[in-house]
Amino acid sequence: MPYFLLSLLEGNVSAEQETVVRCYLLKTLSGREDLSFENEGKYAELQFSSDDLGEPFGCYYHRLSKHSNHENESNKDTTSSNLIPLLDPEGLKNKDDVQLKLKSWYFHCVEYIQRCVENYNDGLLILLLSSLWGSVEIVSQDEQAKWDTERFVETCCVMPKLIESSEESVVSDATLSFTINVTDGKIEVNQTLDNSPYCLKWLDKLKSCPSHDYIGLHNILEGFRLKTVQDLNTLKRLLQKAQTDHYSLYRAYQFLQASGYEDILLYHVKKEASMAGEQEVLEIISCLQEFLKNKHSKINSKVK
Repeated sequence: MPYFLLSLLEGNVSAEQETVVRCYLLKTLSGREDLSFENEGKYAELQFSSDDLGEPFGCYYHRLSKHSNHENESNKDTTSSNLIPLLDPEGLKNKDDVQLKLKSWYFHCVEYIQRCVENYNDGLLILLLSSLWGSVEIVSQDEQAKWDTERFVETCCVMPKLIESSEESVVSDATLSFTINVTDGKIEVNQTLDNSPYCLKWLDKLKSCPSHDYIGLHNILEGFRLKTVQDLNTLKRLLQKAQTDHYSLYRAYQFLQASGYEDILLYHVKKEASMAGEQEVLEIISCLQEFLKNKHSKINSKVK
């Protein structure tokens, strides 16, 4: 079992809150031998005791590895507010620098969703849509706006970041890329994006959440990403079954109709099937696309 020693460098919690947080982190970290969450943060809602009738308080924790020190010297570690380069292997010689970063950490790494919701309003729909379709590059003269928008997109993005390698050109060709310009609270994207009921639903959830509920906003955005991943996995299973079961083909058709973003889901499963050379799955996808196209054509003709 891994051994951990927790030291408080900076904070404004009470002694009772600190004890609850320490006990929770020790229990959680000791139970994770792999510690595979090093590159992502986790949220938890904690209470002082099981009998506490008051509101729970939020705890966001993110593991910083000293082994990543040299890797991050030339690259910004966005999720941890550039704390990793300050952790020297011989101990905290630069404790003041770490405390300065920690004082601003909550502003940069937790409150960014609330600022995006307040500043961009309906422009958030562009961020949600582009993050579902492919990779996103944020361009802005305002460094704070750029930081906030990049964090927002990273939180809800279902596509992994492009990694520079010998295969970079192949990956880039297979992935849609968007450039989003942020100027004075206005968002513009370099490609046309059609609205989807799916993204509109999640946009309403973000806008209806109290602006001071930072954990609630984060949970909504995380829920948006997780639901998309679940839908993609569901569709993949149905497509695999549809190769030998015609009813699964019909279920896939129904599932796509009800999803509210069938074009996005089909784009991703088609791209994955193409890269894997799954010809039969590609034929099924083409069949579904034709069914959906005919369905939309009939609906449009009735409206006219």
